[in-house]
Amino acid sequence: MNETQTSRRGRLFYGWVIVLCCMLLSAASGILSGVLSTFFKPVSEALGVSRSAFSLTSTVLNLTIMLMMPSVAGIFRRVPLQRTVICSAVFAATAVFCFSFARSLVVFYVLSALCGFFSCFMNAVPIVILTSNWFVEKRGVATSISFSGMGLSSMLLSPLAAKLIETSSWQTAYRAVGIAFFLLSVPSSVFLLKEKPADCGLQPLGAAHAAESGRQTSLAGFSHKETIRQKSFWLFAVAIAFISMTSYGVQQHAIAYWSDLGYPVVEAARWYSVMMAIGIVSKACMGAVYDKFGIRKASTFVCVTACLAYVMFNFCGNRMLLICTVVLFGVSSGIQIVPPTYITNRLFGDQDYSANYGLITTIYYLGMAIGIPFSAFWHDSFDSYRPAWCIYACMIAAALVLIFAAEHSARKAWKGAFGIPYDLKN
Repeated sequence: MNETQTSRRGRLFYGWVIVLCCMLLSAASGILSGVLSTFFKPVSEALGVSRSAFSLTSTVLNLTIMLMMPSVAGIFRRVPLQRTVICSAVFAATAVFCFSFARSLVVFYVLSALCGFFSCFMNAVPIVILTSNWFVEKRGVATSISFSGMGLSSMLLSPLAAKLIETSSWQTAYRAVGIAFFLLSVPSSVFLLKEKPADCGLQPLGAAHAAESGRQTSLAGFSHKETIRQKSFWLFAVAIAFISMTSYGVQQHAIAYWSDLGYPVVEAARWYSVMMAIGIVSKACMGAVYDKFGIRKASTFVCVTACLAYVMFNFCGNRMLLICTVVLFGVSSGIQIVPPTYITNRLFGDQDYSANYGLITTIYYLGMAIGIPFSAFWHDSFDSYRPAWCIYACMIAAALVLIFAAEHSARKAWKGAFGIPYDLKN
């Protein structure tokens, strides 16, 4: 059975079930990148440590991911994807659950490293592999929807965690979050996940049409060695580091910051939930925005919106300005997901996409690892996050300039190597 036959019978193409599985996996991983920030203030106060010291748990987690990421794509070429995802999800959920038993920073650091290690095998790289395997057409949309789950867990679980911390204890909240991690990631991976369309007797979406029309869907692009020798790659890599440093440096401390301003922690978590809800829509739509408007226009929109959001964070003491900030940051949060996946493929092609994306993702997590304690440093040094928000606004503006420069350089590289600009390769 091919995709055409499936469509004729009115059945849903199974690739969209795979997208749902990927969305749930990214939702589970979003617990690590979003929900755990709810614990920064209460747990640091309970342990009697500085916010900077406790925020290093996120740094350890992201540094572990950064160190592992270059080898993940190669590992998946040698091991079954589904089995690896399931085992990694079980162990990561267990590590999150075990945070509830930690009583020292060292234990938190060790468990964070374990979370980072296992999450490598159930988030970015396997999701990209799965969407690439199942989609020739609509790949950008499928990828955007798949990663939009990262905001789903923050939207639903951050208020729950805050409420449990307030009414019970942070230990109970950690256990609830660990159970949620398991339920989001394991059942769908066991019963629904299929690595390739051939496992279901199908073809990737769009493959049959491409074959029938006799056209080549895209040029191969550059090898990994050729890619990393290009100026455009490193310009883009620095831009991605700035994007991840700023977006997560703000996002991970938002609840603590609003709490410092006098908002009750449960209310702060609700605003965070609204911000993530808007982010889900933004991430799901951002691939289509990039497809329609191209790298320059789409990046300008999302970076300018993010810059305004970071400036507005300074004025969140006013509730109306807080609402504006929540909306702006939510809209701009698509910048966290789409540029690394979409632009990497557009600028450097399909040939070694997994390896190129793996290196970009490594740099992305390096930015996260720096940004989260950077925000905490400013808070502990000046008793305020506001200097960090101003620095981040400048950095996101610099990221936009770097994306423009990378796009210009890549255009010349494509023309020199293949005789056409990168945006005509499809």
